[in-house]
Amino acid sequence: MPQIHEPSRKLDDPGFAWSMVKTTRAQRHALKRLHDRMEADYVEQIKHGVMPTVLLSYRQFRKSAQPYFDDSGCIMVQWANMWVGIERDGYTHS
Repeated sequence: MPQIHEPSRKLDDPGFAWSMVKTTRAQRHALKRLHDRMEADYVEQIKHGVMPTVLLSYRQFRKSAQPYFDDSGCIMVQWANMWVGIERDGYTHS
């Protein structure tokens, strides 16, 4: 299990700020795909009358990515109640 620093503030807190980790183009595309799926789920919940949690902007979501504890270049992001790893080539895994 990756050793990831747990933030003391929630990601949707307006005062929450981490500096962005360096990412490859493939990782940014993978982050965008995850964010798009999160956005679609948000809209779907509203259609069904459920008030979902706050939707992060793409930039906030990208800022929430953290480096994996080794030097592989993998980044970790919290998505859909789990941690998703994104490798340098854009491959995603939970």
